[in-house]
Amino acid sequence: MNGKDVLLDLLEKFTYWIDWTIKDLTLEELTWQPDPEANNIGQTMWHICRSFDVIKVSGFENQSVDEELWFKDGWAAKTSYDPPRGPFGLGNLGGYTQKEVDEVPLLPVEDVLDYFNQVMRKLINYLEQRPLEWLEEPITGWSDWDQSNYETLRNFLMDMLGHLGEIKAIIAMKKRLAVT
Repeated sequence: MNGKDVLLDLLEKFTYWIDWTIKDLTLEELTWQPDPEANNIGQTMWHICRSFDVIKVSGFENQSVDEELWFKDGWAAKTSYDPPRGPFGLGNLGGYTQKEVDEVPLLPVEDVLDYFNQVMRKLINYLEQRPLEWLEEPITGWSDWDQSNYETLRNFLMDMLGHLGEIKAIIAMKKRLAVT
């Protein structure tokens, strides 16, 4: 097993765990916040989706924003939402103000999972088609980014795994409150 195989396995397992974790959530559960400045699960999922959408299209493929699935597959049009690019230029919640976070469209769980699965299928397919040595090459789309493709994907995935933990914690908090 090589680094590419490991990344593919982790991305596939991450996709499975996200699906399994949120598939049965109600809109109330998806939008519940533990406190007024905390992201809800819907916002966190949007961040996860956008992060992988952006890294594949602008980071790895060095293509324009228009090629991101959020735009290309009509999600922006459907929601009338063009994400602010923020100080990091990614349009994925990074560096957003609380007001900007609150403007992220709240999608029903079916739509969240649809966007998420579209993004993950595209990313996994893209990685499967890359030669092994691609992992060690510098990322081409972000000239100021000083990491290889492998380091970039690994670091994004580690961050998104942390967000899966946040989602599980929010679900647990909401369930405990419902019991008391």
